[in-house]
Amino acid sequence: MYEKAKLNEAKFFFSLMEGEQVNRQNFTFYLRAFLSASRSVLQYSIAEIEANNIGQTWYNDYVSKHSPLGFFKDKRDVNIHYIPVEPSLAINITIHETLSFSESVRVVKRDKDENIISDRTFEGTKAVTENKANKPKVEYIYRFDEWNGTEDVLTLCSKYIQELENFISEGITKGFITG
Repeated sequence: MYEKAKLNEAKFFFSLMEGEQVNRQNFTFYLRAFLSASRSVLQYSIAEIEANNIGQTWYNDYVSKHSPLGFFKDKRDVNIHYIPVEPSLAINITIHETLSFSESVRVVKRDKDENIISDRTFEGTKAVTENKANKPKVEYIYRFDEWNGTEDVLTLCSKYIQELENFISEGITKGFITG
């Protein structure tokens, strides 16, 4: 009944997570709020399904076939009931330096007495890379250590949001939930 409203709330916290990657504490607080809001989508759905006594099998099959749904359900439950969720963080810094090079060849022709007959220099190509030394690239990559996939937290949350949108759409189409 309120699935779309809770999904919109989850999207709000996700957008805050995206903007606070540099601040680990804020990122983590928004992640925890995201977990609670997004989990409510399935909780409202199952309550509606049970009240109408239809769709229980569909619900169970859908959740079991879409691994992010079960993973995030467990993450939220751990966060609420056992220990606050704390993703690991890796910070990647890339620094570029200036590199210049050119090639030239000097040909000196001498006679038998070592007198210079001709002296020529042939210029080749020149290459200069852009100096980006003042602009290091910094990436903040948060991960769930328990997740078996390669996705970082933001990528996985984005997939989870898409799964919830698909879940709501299919549930409404099948008449199991109102959204």
